[in-house]
Amino acid sequence: MIFARLLGIMMACAVAPCLAQTGEKAPPMKAADPLALVKALCDTLKIERTREQDHFLLAGSTPLKGRLRARDIHLRAGDQDRALRLEEIAAITGSSGEGTGAQVYLRDGTVLSGALVWKEAVFENDTLGNIRLPERTTLHFIMHQDATDGRMDFVPAGILEVNEGGEVMALKELPAQPMRVRWAGGELQVPWREIAGLRRLPPPALGHEVALKDGSLVEAWLDLAASGLPGGGECLAFATNWSDLMLLKEGKPPAIRIAGLTLQTTGHSVLAGTWAGDALKLHAHGVPVSVRTEDIVSLSIRAADDGGTPTLVIFMHGSSNLSAQPDSATLAWRHSDVTLALPWHLIASINTPKKAAEKKQP
Repeated sequence: MIFARLLGIMMACAVAPCLAQTGEKAPPMKAADPLALVKALCDTLKIERTREQDHFLLAGSTPLKGRLRARDIHLRAGDQDRALRLEEIAAITGSSGEGTGAQVYLRDGTVLSGALVWKEAVFENDTLGNIRLPERTTLHFIMHQDATDGRMDFVPAGILEVNEGGEVMALKELPAQPMRVRWAGGELQVPWREIAGLRRLPPPALGHEVALKDGSLVEAWLDLAASGLPGGGECLAFATNWSDLMLLKEGKPPAIRIAGLTLQTTGHSVLAGTWAGDALKLHAHGVPVSVRTEDIVSLSIRAADDGGTPTLVIFMHGSSNLSAQPDSATLAWRHSDVTLALPWHLIASINTPKKAAEKKQP
């Protein structure tokens, strides 16, 4: 297990992401908060942090207010042992003692995972006095607010949730090599700077959902072992900031609007891009037809009952429409700087942005 892991909180949440260049965020999001995970934990435990006191939650009781004291604090994971100062801790949840699991939230936003071991742990309460904590006990501590809350030594280039064991870490820089993304339409080499977020899909689905900064949203299989990510090639979720990580944990992709054409696949992926050719070569009842791609407002696919060549239902500027079959088995689609040959049976629809379509009307 790896230290410097900003963990997934103990709340019933899930996570979501895309592919490249012309998108814009919509609407603007609030500034990223390094203590977003601590705040989410407080919401789950129904505890409000204060500047004056720590909070200790015992099972079946209301939170106790006071101060936590302890010395020789260590968090152990595998063969790693990290010493901690009580002053740098913002929250603790889980269990203490060798062979147990706890999550320790630091004031800089980092969340560590491992076996929490300490000495002379005492919670000072005005009513109950000094509560000596057993070596092994269930922990829910929310520490008092401090001027150092939210301060980090660097601005994260990304935030990686490694696995369901609660290992999450802030990345100082993104991997240099692109992510190898294999999906139903082929394979893409996507630079990490173009990735807005990604998440592992929940069972029974396999693979990940990848969200790109151009607004694409693709269900894919990732070559994580060769991705250059720390964490042994595991990745439950990745985001470029804290706000988007929280969205992913709620099962929502980063809020990105596609500026150009959108291609919807039969597998519910969305691929931003544009036509790779000037015209579609079709035939309608044996009559050859050529439709300029710049005239197309929308295109939908009607599958053939016998599994043969599908029918394209095309709506064009000027309110005209056409039903015809394609001459070729694939569509040439330009995504970023790559031209993809997408089988027609993989495509559900292609649409032009509404405003762009309105401008073309006579």
